[in-house]
Amino acid sequence: MKYNLWVLAGLCAWTTAYANTPNPCGPNNPQCDLQFIEIPEIPVLSVGDCLTQTITEETYVIRNNTPIINAITQLEIKNNDGLADDLVSLNEDAPNACTLDGTLPPHYTCSVTLSFNPCVAGNLDRTLEIKGETTQGTISSDIQTDITPACVTIGVADILAPEENDTLPFSNTTFDFGRTWQNPTFSPAKNDYYNMDGISCVNTGVCVAVGNSNTDVASFTSLDWGSSWLPLTPTSQPVMGSVLNDVSCVITGECVAVGNYYKNLTSNVLYTSDDFGRTWEPANYLFADDFLYSELTGVSCLPNGFCMTVGLAQNLDIVPVAQSYTSTDFGHTWTNTTPTHITNLSELIDISCTPNGHCVAVGETYSEDEEETGFIVSLATTDFGQNWSSATVIAPTTSDYDVITRSLGNISCVDNGHCLAVGTLLTLDCPDRICNFSEVPLSYTSANFGKTWKEVSPPPPADVTVAVIVSSDCVNDGHCVAIGAFGPDSNVYPLSYTTLDFGNTWEMITDTSLPPSLNTDLTAVNDISCGR
Repeated sequence: MKYNLWVLAGLCAWTTAYANTPNPCGPNNPQCDLQFIEIPEIPVLSVGDCLTQTITEETYVIRNNTPIINAITQLEIKNNDGLADDLVSLNEDAPNACTLDGTLPPHYTCSVTLSFNPCVAGNLDRTLEIKGETTQGTISSDIQTDITPACVTIGVADILAPEENDTLPFSNTTFDFGRTWQNPTFSPAKNDYYNMDGISCVNTGVCVAVGNSNTDVASFTSLDWGSSWLPLTPTSQPVMGSVLNDVSCVITGECVAVGNYYKNLTSNVLYTSDDFGRTWEPANYLFADDFLYSELTGVSCLPNGFCMTVGLAQNLDIVPVAQSYTSTDFGHTWTNTTPTHITNLSELIDISCTPNGHCVAVGETYSEDEEETGFIVSLATTDFGQNWSSATVIAPTTSDYDVITRSLGNISCVDNGHCLAVGTLLTLDCPDRICNFSEVPLSYTSANFGKTWKEVSPPPPADVTVAVIVSSDCVNDGHCVAIGAFGPDSNVYPLSYTTLDFGNTWEMITDTSLPPSLNTDLTAVNDISCGR
């Protein structure tokens, strides 16, 4: 079945009754040149279909709406499917040929059948673009579906666990940036105690979540925005005790997962996948071996193969040391790019990169003087990690007597320079010599890739002593979702916030549709990803 789409770039739309009339677009609408008349119905995929990366064929019908001087001599179609751009021949004897001979004259149509990867385009957001070369220059038109991306959380809970003290991975999905949530989905898992810490989704609805159990590293893949999950485990684990802290995937299926494992000393570990976590392999890397402890806590990958990972370590003198590494081949090989010009940088906690080469990391500095304090800082690179900026102080880790510590655990940046960093503020209140601890959400927003920051923390729920934010994610239009938990009593309840302006204003959501039996001490929502 085909859809008849009468869509033109600009504001022009016309039917076949005008096929032999002069171009109605006129000189004030120079982009009104090419028209998709028919595009295929986008296939609906079931769970498991994409694990074979099936390539199908699609037939497009295109019309040239240009004046008589603009006969098209070469066509190209981009369907955002992860395959190479499809060059269309106008010679009917050539592959990928329109059914014409040599050119596509004005007001003529042609059809062409091209390869298509439904596992990437799915039935969700994609852009179709046609571009034509003429004697008068290049003309183009595009269609983009208008579907809001979903955001998916990952965590663990003890409800429905087969044995006492076991936990099951679970996820929640929102299609309106956190205002409402779907009922939780529990991942199929064996009897064990799970901890799921990282999730990465792309805009086709494919999500990969990573973590660990008591006996193994753990990985789950969803093809439907977290509605169902397939359990998959890296094919080669270093030793028992491995932990995966974070994962980053791109639309073509490549993923990198990072963490640590214990073997005499605690060391970094990385895995790579080229099929959305269906299979995993340990990365080849050369990291310094003079650390007593090292751990990778954040990773960010881009469609061009660039990835950056950050973390923390302790050297043989028990001095905290930050670490960062970059890759240009989706994590198969790595280069040490740790910013050595900041000597007291104790850790880099998380990293977020954008396709224009900007990466922003958040971390902390330490002070050797007990009377001084450390600082939460951000570092930025504009050249894919080749050079780091000086540290930008976001806030002191401690302040006065009633603030115990500030900490950040997550950062999300988008193409236009906006970044959101979230974490927790621990305070101490001692009226009448009776001290009470409290934890409240902490949030900082930047509009210039971390050069300057502004604190705009969302308010905690009323009458609670514990409310934390553990993760957030943003999309280019300013929508962000932050997730965490609050505890008005001995139980822990899910908490989320939504913003339309990169964290300058917040709306609190305390109903995430989790059943009451989930509200136990063992419930934890640890990460969120919005497909983009």
